[in-house]
Amino acid sequence: MTIKTDLKAYGKMSRALFERCGEQLPTDLRDSALPRGHTHISLGKALSVPARPQYGLRSAEYIIFVAMWADESPYTRNLGDSCYAAAFREAFSLGLTSLAIPIFAMGGGTADTFPVERILFTSLNTGYVDRLRLALQRFL
Repeated sequence: MTIKTDLKAYGKMSRALFERCGEQLPTDLRDSALPRGHTHISLGKALSVPARPQYGLRSAEYIIFVAMWADESPYTRNLGDSCYAAAFREAFSLGLTSLAIPIFAMGGGTADTFPVERILFTSLNTGYVDRLRLALQRFL
């Protein structure tokens, strides 16, 4: 899921998740960031929180968040690539073998190879999923 560097929701899917989860999700995000001594995360970096049952994410163990926006920094095309790579690295560090990744940064999106058995891209706009599927078929 995409967030701002100040740990607030960024994007439709992220806002919908934050609204559904109430105050517990922002609290979990702050708790995840604070042990590292931060109240913000760097642009393009990832952090994860355990997926609590009340979040309604049936089989998810964790939710991985990437800092996709900072009000004080301009967006660059490379940021999308950095965010995907950070999400994959976070998943790898958690030992996850199955991921659901919202589509973001539609202009880019390559990452290093990790031992992930299944990746499911999700979007509120099915056209994005179709475009990504076609791009993957061309480049993989």
